[in-house]
Amino acid sequence: MRNLDFTSDSPQSIKLGDSSDVLSLQVTESDKPVDLSKVSSITIKIGNTLGFLTEINVDVSSLLHPTDGIIDVVISSKFSSKLPAGQYLLEVWIDDAQGNTVIYPDTSYPTVIGFSIKKNIMTETSTVISTLTLADFKTKFDEMQEDLQYKAASGYFKGLKGDKGDKGDKGDVGPTGPQGPKGDTGPQGPKGDKGDTGTVDNAGLINSQAFQSLQTQVNSSAVGTNILINTPSSLTNGQTTMPGASPSVGGVNKYSRTDSYEQVTATGTTVELYYRFMTPDFNNLYGLTPGKTYTLSGSASHTSGKLKFRSEYGIGGGYRSLSDPIDLGVPVSDGSVFTSFSYTFTVPAGATGIYISLQNDDYTAGGLFRFKYMKLEKGSKVTDWCLNPSEILIKSDYAKIKAAIVALGGTLS
Repeated sequence: MRNLDFTSDSPQSIKLGDSSDVLSLQVTESDKPVDLSKVSSITIKIGNTLGFLTEINVDVSSLLHPTDGIIDVVISSKFSSKLPAGQYLLEVWIDDAQGNTVIYPDTSYPTVIGFSIKKNIMTETSTVISTLTLADFKTKFDEMQEDLQYKAASGYFKGLKGDKGDKGDKGDVGPTGPQGPKGDTGPQGPKGDKGDTGTVDNAGLINSQAFQSLQTQVNSSAVGTNILINTPSSLTNGQTTMPGASPSVGGVNKYSRTDSYEQVTATGTTVELYYRFMTPDFNNLYGLTPGKTYTLSGSASHTSGKLKFRSEYGIGGGYRSLSDPIDLGVPVSDGSVFTSFSYTFTVPAGATGIYISLQNDDYTAGGLFRFKYMKLEKGSKVTDWCLNPSEILIKSDYAKIKAAIVALGGTLS
């Protein structure tokens, strides 16, 4: 049985803003410490009851007690500031030299150990916000739509007010003489017809100025936003690609995906070995802007040749190379050693289409390359990996959506 526990002297909570905290974990099998001196990589996966949130890579060479199965995990203030105060769960993913992955503990998630992040006095004024999954948002939006439809059917949204009824006849004037009695008030005019029951235009709600303003804000969130989709390491994800695009793999080469990485394997040596994040199209920029600078980053490994960045752009009905393929500096290994890389490029002015790719030159038969946690972002600065905004929604955005719905006569709890 594989177990994961805190050591006896390890804290199990940290305070938001502390410069540096260390969680000491120990992995065991059948109650015996696991020898970590020969593993190739250690990744600490952090999540909550809804699932995965982020991870920390631990340098194997930094372990103080590798043969005792002890892993010291440094939680810096920069890292903890990305998470709000609350409870978090832990798993340890270990890759051996053969590329096999072992997960501690072997109990079903979320029945795993966890730690807490406590608030500090500045929490209420900080910019730390928690996240809301798209599934949660869809549930809330469906509840809002059901509420609006009910109100429409029940007459909550009233129709136009009916016309005012006719004025009643004036009473007869009394005979001349002493002050006569006051004439009777004329009869009340007929009541106007009830207005039609109001209706909810869902398309109009989504296309309203409040919603469109929020969408524009999300779409143009500039530097730091991941333009690629399907980037989290998960066997159930589709291929990493650009929104609205289809990736392509050279010739008869084989693509596969695991919970740890994506892989392209050579089935021969006669065709190019590459992974293009979008299908080449002379007239499709896939949302990239001519004259603008972008940075591609991620982590990769390969077993032969050189792993390079390659891009071509469409202009005048043909393709031109953005530059000669650029060596990304990833060393050759057995495929289990992942190295971080990045490359910055500018889309040429006048370009009408473009593709970007990873390409393995001078590979041998059966060679392969792997990659994970890919990110394409605006600008020349590399920032930490994150999800595409279409794959996650922050609570501050949800609050704006709620305000927009309320302004339009709806409700959203």
